[in-house]
Amino acid sequence: MGIWGLTTYIKKNYKWKEIGKDPPLTGPLLIDAMSCCYSLYDGIDWKYGGQYEELDQKCRAFLTNLKESGIEPILVFDGVDYEGEKGPVILKRRKETAECVSSCLLYGSYPKDGRSCLPAFAKVVFMEVLKEFRIPFIVADGDADNLTASIANFYGYPVLSSDSDYYIFNVKGGYMPFEYFYWESKPIYGKIYHSSNFSATFRDPEIIYLIPALIGNDFLKSPEIRRDVITSVIDGGAEAEAGGRRGHTIYSDELVACIASFSSVEEFLSYLSSSCKSEQVMAIRENFDKAKEMYSIDKISIDDARKSTELKTANGTPLPS
Repeated sequence: MGIWGLTTYIKKNYKWKEIGKDPPLTGPLLIDAMSCCYSLYDGIDWKYGGQYEELDQKCRAFLTNLKESGIEPILVFDGVDYEGEKGPVILKRRKETAECVSSCLLYGSYPKDGRSCLPAFAKVVFMEVLKEFRIPFIVADGDADNLTASIANFYGYPVLSSDSDYYIFNVKGGYMPFEYFYWESKPIYGKIYHSSNFSATFRDPEIIYLIPALIGNDFLKSPEIRRDVITSVIDGGAEAEAGGRRGHTIYSDELVACIASFSSVEEFLSYLSSSCKSEQVMAIRENFDKAKEMYSIDKISIDDARKSTELKTANGTPLPS
């Protein structure tokens, strides 16, 4: 999943806590496997056929450093999207990847803000290295975010990923972005985030779910509220009267400032009803309910997670892993 602009907002405004230097960072760590794969592949030039040997070496270096530091990784991969819930998003990303490849081959340059290209067998290479290192991993049914967070909360482990949805998930052990995880350092250290600290900035903690409800994510379509409707709350109505001079795109810093000024979700929706069409307000309410359910985490053990994602034949016999 992913919420546009939220990472930039959190990086600028959240009071990060550094961990891993004193005491050292040790023990189990839940890792979003595909985020890890993308992060490790960053900096490898894929234009010449995938550079799988370089990825293999980088995976080995990463896992070796974790092991030597006393960190015990557990990885969760995205699985097959059986329901097709992310179909439009996957197609969009594949198109962006194709455009990136085309630009490199035709013009020798990456498009501005181009999507990083992960070669077709990168996931397989990573899995093979994990097997060799005897590191446990699970393949989720569909998107892995919720399962990763659920396993983490069962044991109280932190999560390592590069997904802005973890700023909304209430992961009790905390969330570490790959960008702030310095695995090549000795000792390994990083910066950790707790959504409970962020949601505490709102008078009603459930207001946090309005962020994905309004901006959208991989599963929720943004209701496309005009930006001046949001900024008018911050500017005391001046911008709405001026016709929304600053454009229509809602930015996360403006959105958070806006919703933080309300005491409840209902108060915010009541405000919107005076500025937006009833269909838009209804869409936001539906998105809010879906987001609240989407980011609510069940606790599940690793063994139960394996059973729930186990592939079986038509007669119920488990397929070999």
